Amino acid sequence: MDNPYVVHRRLKYNSYTNAQRMEIGKFAHENSTAEALLKFGSQYHKLTESTVRSFRDKYIDSLIGRKVGHHCSHSHVIMLETLRMLDI
Repeated sequence: MDNPYVVHRRLKYNSYTNAQRMEIGKFAHENSTAEALLKFGSQYHKLTESTVRSFRDKYIDSLIGRKVGHHCSHSHVIMLETLRMLDI
């Protein structure tokens, strides 16, 4: 039986370089987060789909020149990218 008073230590966070974040984020943007996880999961063993989504969102933010941290919906991002392509 597990002792309820045992304190479990949190595992260390993974650290990624900006280049790695952008590579994973770009791949997830162009394909899907699930495919990015399949491709990069073996290279980065503790990579989660949540982390891939975060990298994708930050990659999209960098594409449209927004400050990172201001989240909007994916459909809103697609609309903004379409408007930029049409020069509207």
